[in-house]
Amino acid sequence: MDAPPIFMKLHDLDPGGKVMKDVTRFTEIKLVGKHYFGSVVLSSEKRREGWLARAYEIGRKDSRHM
Repeated sequence: MDAPPIFMKLHDLDPGGKVMKDVTRFTEIKLVGKHYFGSVVLSSEKRREGWLARAYEIGRKDSRHM
C-alpha cells in the first residue's frame, strides 16, 4: 500500500490489518501483533535495511513462542 504507517492506521482504518485478520481466521496461524513499515518509495536504502533487521528480530522473537 506504501502509505505512511500512521496514515494507514488512522485515515484508512487499517485495511492491511483487517485483511490479515480475515485471511488467518481460516488457518491455524495466530496473529500475535502487527508491525508497520513505510513508506518504502520515499525511504532511503539505510532505512529499509533497518526495517529488514527489525522485521527479522520480531520474527525471531515471535518464533520462540511456537
